[in-house]
Formats: sequence, C-alpha cells, structure tokens
Amino acid sequence: MLPTEVLMKDHRVIERLCRVLNAAAARLDTGDDADPQVFERSLRFIREFADSYHHGREEDLLFPALEAHGVPREGGPTGVMVLDHNQGRASVQAMAQALQRWATGDASARAEVARHARAYSQLLLEHIPKEDNILYPIADSVLEPEEQQALLKKFQAVETQRIGDRYQEYVKLVEELEAQVGPALRAPRSR
Repeated sequence: MLPTEVLMKDHRVIERLCRVLNAAAARLDTGDDADPQVFERSLRFIREFADSYHHGREEDLLFPALEAHGVPREGGPTGVMVLDHNQGRASVQAMAQALQRWATGDASARAEVARHARAYSQLLLEHIPKEDNILYPIADSVLEPEEQQALLKKFQAVETQRIGDRYQEYVKLVEELEAQVGPALRAPRSR
C-alpha cells in the first residue's frame, strides 16, 4: 500500500462526516429539531481524526517529503493545501464557539453553527479531490519506493501516537452520526 492510498482511505471517512454535517445543518436551516450532540461529536472527529491525525501526517510528513523533491510550498500545491487546512481550522473554531453560545440558550447561534458546518464541509469536499487527483499523483511519481516505505512507517508512528488503535472507533462514530441524521443522508432531494 502506498502512503497516498492510506490518506485516501481517510478521505472516504472524512467525506462521510462532511455529508453528516451538511444534513445536520440543513435541519437547522429548516427549523427542524437538530441535536447539538451531532455537531459536538462531529467536532471531536474533526479535531482528532481529520485534523490532528490526517492533516498532521500530511503537513508533518508528506508535504516536507514532496518539498524535498522540489515540489514548491510557496505558490505550490502543498502551500495551497496548508491554506485549506488552516481555513478549515478557522471554520471549526467558529462552529465550536457558536455551538457554545447555542448551548447557553442563544437561539441565533443555531444559524451560525449551520453556516460554519456547511463552510467546513464545502471546503473539505472541494479540498479532497485536489489532493486525490493532483497532489497524491505527484507524490506517487516523485517519491522512490524506499521513501514510500519509510513514509508508511512514519505514518504508523503518528497513528500510534495520535489515535492509537482507535481508527475503527472513528469510523463507528461517523456511522452513528449517519444513523442519527440518516433520513436526510439517504433521501434524494427533489426539485
């Protein structure tokens, strides 16, 4: 398995979480009952899995390896990816702050939670194809097989350090969230 294949496996789980956030935000938009726990649990997933674990491996390991092969950061693809990651972090922080206000009774914060959840989801759903279809093929072409194997070992060390053996717990968390907002995920929207 290539390091990029490991990262793309993560992407599939992150995309599912983005669909959960979009469905939960749609419920807030229509005034339907929406459980704030969906957003709180999503924030946990984003912070621990998507950001610390997934983006951390990219920023700390993959991007420097690419840059060592002449792939530029400034004005280049790794720099754009880091900008996206930082923009996502800002949306997550804003969503967390709005969620806290909602928890203290500020009903207007519901709309902000929805807006920031959608912003994060839209960003990631546009970001992931850039990595899958542009950046990762570059990585696959410039990294030598021995570098790829060394990178996989480093990925494993990061996994052990940041999430331990809890990968499947994060997948289960997303499955639970999908079940909670399920009808909105499964039903095709009619126009």
